[in-house]
Amino acid sequence: MPLLAVLIAIPYAGIWPNTAQLLGVGIAAFGLILSLDGFAALVRRLRYGRDHWTAPS
Repeated sequence: MPLLAVLIAIPYAGIWPNTAQLLGVGIAAFGLILSLDGFAALVRRLRYGRDHWTAPS
């Protein structure tokens, strides 16, 4: 769950998350970004045969 979603949910829940919970959400969001970036690189590699940005024109 992205950190922004947690911050948006605070007024509705009426409870502030503790530091460990916010840190956990931040780490999870960072891991999601890394995994999506890695997945995008894999798709590019499969689609173009090699990295599209370094392939010769």
